[in-house]
Amino acid sequence: MRLFFVVLFTGIYSIIGHSYVPTLDSLLRNGNNEDINQNTVIANLTITEKPTEPTEQIKTYYSKFVISNFRETYSNIIQLNFERDFTNSSMREMKVIASNGVKNVFTANENLDGEMFYGLLEFLVLNKSKRLLSVLRKYDPGLKDNKELINQDKLTLLKRYKTYLEAQKEDEDNQDLKNPLKPQTEEEQKSVSEIMKQAMILPDENIKRIKIGDEFYFIVDKENMFLKFDKNHRIKEFNFRNLYGGEIEIVFGRFVAFSNALEFPEFIRIKSSSGRNYEIRANKYSMFEDDASSESRRLDRYSKIIEKNNLSSPLFWPEFLL
Repeated sequence: MRLFFVVLFTGIYSIIGHSYVPTLDSLLRNGNNEDINQNTVIANLTITEKPTEPTEQIKTYYSKFVISNFRETYSNIIQLNFERDFTNSSMREMKVIASNGVKNVFTANENLDGEMFYGLLEFLVLNKSKRLLSVLRKYDPGLKDNKELINQDKLTLLKRYKTYLEAQKEDEDNQDLKNPLKPQTEEEQKSVSEIMKQAMILPDENIKRIKIGDEFYFIVDKENMFLKFDKNHRIKEFNFRNLYGGEIEIVFGRFVAFSNALEFPEFIRIKSSSGRNYEIRANKYSMFEDDASSESRRLDRYSKIIEKNNLSSPLFWPEFLL
């Protein structure tokens, strides 16, 4: 079986050798960040709303996200909203959402800003592309995930080779076993050789490598969306034109280091579909080992703090936040 993994690795490595342009799915996995694995993540986000009128004042909001990942099928998002800072005495309310249930919170295109924000949150904090890509694909079905870009001819050939190795291990003296990577006829040999030279992941036609000034960027430029990533695959811009009216414009600052080798944009500037301007900054971004019993105790502790504080809901709240 060792030989199978050597062949498989060679097939995957050929992606780099034949095409250094990444897929959109890969770009939305935040590949420069540390692996989260089954750790629980904490992200304290300070959100400042910029005035749109001279008479308006700056509004500041505080939300802590505690996202557990020890379950196999979904992440649990605990959102804690605060009144004036991230101290316990300021804790106002708690919302608990299963990541696979976020799509049910925002239904019938009622809150595109919310869909985008929680998709971006999973992308930047959990290194997961599924939520954001799912939202984008609602408006452009032509976008593809990595599974849809797998070279099926090469995958089929490698599966046949794996089956051959397993059968050979069971019966080493069986002379009837045929190695699919070493066919008998010249025509078949040529076909296998051509397939093995191909990349395991096919090129993503939605991604273009473009030089702007002295730098190269990876660009997605579609009728209703624009995404820009730098040469190191870090996101720089994200604009989305809502078919139902309005446009979301997001600019990302340089990525800065936090604990556990995690990184997050220095700032995220958002112009919402309603024209309101926000800036998001992370005060904390870290991760730790966790389990169900510890999470249950945390939820109980948060509930008691909120009940004791008994703080009223604010008059204003960012439209993208639950």
